[in-house]
Amino acid sequence: MNQVIEIGNKSDERNTARAAFARSDEVLNVDEIAAELRCSKAHVYNAINGKVSGVSALPAIHMGRRALVRRSSLEQWKQENESGRQ
Repeated sequence: MNQVIEIGNKSDERNTARAAFARSDEVLNVDEIAAELRCSKAHVYNAINGKVSGVSALPAIHMGRRALVRRSSLEQWKQENESGRQ
């Protein structure tokens, strides 16, 4: 029962890269965004519709009445609207 353990396995690196890409391309619903931003769903809808003063509109994918946001878009939006940046 000899086990061979490869260090720096290329398939592990590819799987890690795929997981990181999948996470950045993950689609979030309004409930998940509200939980992450620690605000109400109404406030998230206001941010998507550009009704929150001092920040740009949160980019969203609209599917009927549903609004979805890619995680990568949310992260970029948070960085662009962060206060105190120089």
